Amino acid sequence: MALPNLLTHKKFGRLVRLLASEHSGGRIEAMGILECLWSHCYQNASPEIGTADDMAYILDYRGDAAALAAKLVSCGFLDEVMPGHYCVHDLWSNCPRYVRRRRSRLDKRASQLCAVSGSLLTPDEPSLPDQTRPDLKTKEQQPSAAISSCANVEISDQTDQPNYRLLAVLGFDLVNRQSFESTAALREAMKTEAGRQQVPYDGPSISRAEGIVTHAIRGRGH
Repeated sequence: MALPNLLTHKKFGRLVRLLASEHSGGRIEAMGILECLWSHCYQNASPEIGTADDMAYILDYRGDAAALAAKLVSCGFLDEVMPGHYCVHDLWSNCPRYVRRRRSRLDKRASQLCAVSGSLLTPDEPSLPDQTRPDLKTKEQQPSAAISSCANVEISDQTDQPNYRLLAVLGFDLVNRQSFESTAALREAMKTEAGRQQVPYDGPSISRAEGIVTHAIRGRGH
């Protein structure tokens, strides 16, 4: 839900002008787009949008998704956290309190999963900085066995994007319960499980988590 001053904010005015057409002044389009994006983020308790195609799916948008994403970035409603990948700008400062509480519950669940599911990182997988929070420094991970204790993994109270390490935990749990004919099948199962557990994910985070899991399995000789 938009803040009360949205309609008079200069950022909204810029977006309205960019979306105006011969049939509309752009106000209803701007409001609809923003409300759909914010509703998606509130539901997932994450600012992550994904690619322009992901955004088009969220919005049921039939036009040029990349061009729309560029307009939202130029007006300050989206941040391009890496080339072609977007998140909602400053979500945690403006979202309702229930969204922050949901994020805290998800992080607590992540910590519980870590406590029982083994390692999140293989020896050649160092931790990475949060791409949407460049002020945070990386924390060096000590080499360990392919699957070992994850007690040292830290999960922020306010994760700004999908956490590939948490997704890897879900992947380890899946392969311990069943076998998969291909990495593609494992990847799809991880997406399904992430959705069931309400764990945010996107293409890059799922791919990296799947790589960690398959690397660890091969290391164990499975």
